[in-house]
Amino acid sequence: MESVGAYRLFERSRETRKLEYVEFYGDGNPKSHLAVKDIYGRDSVRKYESMGHIQKRVSSKLRILKTKEKGLGGKGKLSDLFIDKIQNYYGIATRSNIGDLEEIERAVIATFYHCCCSGKSNLMHGQCPLGSESWCAYQRVQSAGKVFYDKHAGLPKSTINKLRRHIFSYVIKSF
Repeated sequence: MESVGAYRLFERSRETRKLEYVEFYGDGNPKSHLAVKDIYGRDSVRKYESMGHIQKRVSSKLRILKTKEKGLGGKGKLSDLFIDKIQNYYGIATRSNIGDLEEIERAVIATFYHCCCSGKSNLMHGQCPLGSESWCAYQRVQSAGKVFYDKHAGLPKSTINKLRRHIFSYVIKSF
């Protein structure tokens, strides 16, 4: 939202409806919140980030990293399809643990390893949620007592090690 529009909305709400907003849900534009945070008094409006915006920011950083870091892109490595997969799981992890930063960090780490592993030789589902209600197909199949078959190749260990540093730093900076 543009800062001028946000200011008009917040100001008009007080005049026409006798209503004061206490929360501002932003899309990553810090100027909009700065325009309205003191409109009713000092720090009267709290800022919240849109989860979709944070999710998109992570995928953008990974796409930039793929172009800058040699050896990350290419067949069987960090592809746009894989980045989209991480982005979707990242969104699930953050939305299902709103309000608990430690759980968000744990869930994001679990989704990273979940997305990177291959079903044939490199299973890394130890941090995924257990049980039949889990978002992890491996854990759902295990809880049913069946054998899990995964067609995905996963990422090479060298790529996982390069990505691990960056993924974890994005998680901490985002919240």
